[in-house]
Amino acid sequence: MIRSAFAAVLLALLLAFPVRAHDGLPVTVNVEESDVGRFSLTLVIPPAVPQSMSPQARLTAPCVAAKGSYFVCPRDFSGASAELDWPNGAPAVPILVRVTWRDGQQATALGTEGQSIVLIPARETASGVSAAYFLLGLDHILGGWDHLAFLACLVLIASSTRRILFAVTGFTLGHALSISAAALGLAGLPPAPVEAAIALSVMFLAAEALRGRQDTLMFRFPVLVSMLFGLLHGFGFASALRDIGLPQTQLPMALLAFNLGIEGGQLLLVAVGLMMSILMRKYRSGWADPVRTWLCWGAGSVGAFWLLQRLPAVFNLA
Repeated sequence: MIRSAFAAVLLALLLAFPVRAHDGLPVTVNVEESDVGRFSLTLVIPPAVPQSMSPQARLTAPCVAAKGSYFVCPRDFSGASAELDWPNGAPAVPILVRVTWRDGQQATALGTEGQSIVLIPARETASGVSAAYFLLGLDHILGGWDHLAFLACLVLIASSTRRILFAVTGFTLGHALSISAAALGLAGLPPAPVEAAIALSVMFLAAEALRGRQDTLMFRFPVLVSMLFGLLHGFGFASALRDIGLPQTQLPMALLAFNLGIEGGQLLLVAVGLMMSILMRKYRSGWADPVRTWLCWGAGSVGAFWLLQRLPAVFNLA
């Protein structure tokens, strides 16, 4: 019943949103001190924003524009903001402002989706970093439909509350290890093959969930198998984290908060599924099993679409 309720929730979400993955990356505004009080400004535009919609960026008063993309600012910025001018209105993507001073200290601030002005952050504190990177992790898991589809299939296979918690814990441990290893430069994989393999993992788990067998390795050892898949998905998360960047002065805190944000998104999704299960058990809904079947076919088909979409990049054809 739990897996059927979870299926209903995920099917509704898949039908409500376009078939895309990794659209949760922010527009990153890098403000870097090149000389005392002199800062360069550069933009990193995520794939979800077409080049034709790329904004113009500037720093507001008391910062003063200098030659090229440089600005002269007080070192504490005194209330200055980063402002983006969008050609056709602000899209639904968040803005991340990252400031780097000459002494190596960094600070980050995260705006909400559709926001065009973000206050320049002061020098970093542990609380500020943890809040910003927790929200980034939460935003990335809730916007990463390939990860959510995988998680849905994992829950469908696990079926009971206890096994679901074990499976999600294994997945969390796996991706936490690979994210941390990649961020610290201890391990790494090229993004294109990782993204293709993630799509393939969605197809594999969808097929396992559809068969519903209880003698498979996935069903008998959910923690172990989900941890192995978590290692793979973690390299996908790490690729997004590299695009965002990590504050070197608060690196452990940023990694911990990012992983906790991902875990928070996962638990939120599972909690919704459990609530639906209680309601369906109370009202004895008869459409849960058909919805579960549709979700398995839907997740497998979407996984196949993502695989075909990502294969050209693996072979350098895109």
